Amino acid sequence: MSDINNTVEKSQEDRLVEALKVLLKDFPDYDPPRIRMDGDIVIPLDVLLKKNREASRGMAEAISNMMNGDRKKRSAWVK
Repeated sequence: MSDINNTVEKSQEDRLVEALKVLLKDFPDYDPPRIRMDGDIVIPLDVLLKKNREASRGMAEAISNMMNGDRKKRSAWVK
């Protein structure tokens, strides 16, 4: 009985992956889907796009930190 379940499960995985491949033709920013050893299906973002996003995020964070350091510290006077 286990072999039948594995066959049905494998058939569903194959059909799902094929459907995802068809769908992903309209989304070039993503690589083809992969099935991991644990059965999860992963649709990775293109590696170059990931690097560009990370670089942009790093640049924005650096500028933000620089601007935060430029603020003058104010002290409150109490009478």
